[in-house]
Amino acid sequence: MLTIRGEKKSEREGTTDHRRWAERTYGSLNRSFTLPSDALADRVEASFTDGVLTVTIPKTDESKPRSVTIKS
Repeated sequence: MLTIRGEKKSEREGTTDHRRWAERTYGSLNRSFTLPSDALADRVEASFTDGVLTVTIPKTDESKPRSVTIKS
């Protein structure tokens, strides 16, 4: 099972001639995924760049596609 948890916090403030305003947003997320049986759970890698989470889950060698030459 792979569980991803995250939290978002944001604050913005602004002013005009006669007004002042403030916005605050926050929240959390929690997602769980069942890994396939051919996944190598101990070699899972994740990176977070420019707001994008990338998770890499390698598979065992037996499950990877292979090429077979067909003789004619």
